[in-house]
Amino acid sequence: MCGQGCGWGALGLLLRRTELPEAYVWGLLLVVALLMILLVRRRPSQAALRKGFVVFSLVWFAGLGVLAVAQFKVYQRFTREDQFIEWLTADFLLAAAAIGFVAARRAARRRPAPVTVFLAGGYFCAFLREIEWGEPFYGDKVWYSRHLFFPRAYIDPSYFHEFRSGESIAVSASDLYLAHVVSSAVLIVLAALGGAYLIRHRRGFLDGLRQLPRTSSGRYFALGVGAYCGAQILGKGFEKLLKSQYLIAWRGANHVGHRILDEPLELWAAACFLMSVLALWNRHVPAGAPLADAREDG
Repeated sequence: MCGQGCGWGALGLLLRRTELPEAYVWGLLLVVALLMILLVRRRPSQAALRKGFVVFSLVWFAGLGVLAVAQFKVYQRFTREDQFIEWLTADFLLAAAAIGFVAARRAARRRPAPVTVFLAGGYFCAFLREIEWGEPFYGDKVWYSRHLFFPRAYIDPSYFHEFRSGESIAVSASDLYLAHVVSSAVLIVLAALGGAYLIRHRRGFLDGLRQLPRTSSGRYFALGVGAYCGAQILGKGFEKLLKSQYLIAWRGANHVGHRILDEPLELWAAACFLMSVLALWNRHVPAGAPLADAREDG
């Protein structure tokens, strides 16, 4: 893992922990953002999106396979934490959340879209999880869900002095306390607002969930969930295999970790989630009729 100063070589303005130089991190985000803007403005058909996704999938896995065989060290570097693949995964999740929320807002001009709001919220939480709740910006994770239900964490800063010393965290106790109070308050408010919205539109939400498996967006979503769960299972299994007596010497000599398998699959899962909201965008904002009513709630 790279130390806290890794990101400072290229720009060093915001990122304190990243394997990928900071200039490349922001450049990658800009490329993804421009591509998504182009897609939502052009509104390609579902068939075109499907063909594009198939081509992307084939190129992604075939390209990684060739890279792994030809330049295994380069492949390992790309799959490390806070490297190219993980940052691209985070960008896909952030783009999926942004497009989902905008699509829901556009759809709301005619009818609510609770399932779209639900999916976009989930993708945004997945993005926050992918960047470890602020780790690249602070050098360490600064928000921990384990503190959410401990009242002392909200009123007693010394709580984080004890926590910090026990966990060997570099971030100061005052920063941990401030991050917890602010982040938890924001998350609780957003969760309450989102929950109230879904309850208010519960009939449409439940109907949309029932219809979701029969829609293109639902199928991409299911594919993404399956790929993500598969990545976790595959990664854990490979990690145990690497610790076996048969591979432990090879693992030590080549510094191989489970990320060489699960990170590429997680990125593909994020691409599936992104496809699900692009499909939703086409339903909520069809070409030639920006305010057209969606026949299927998403």
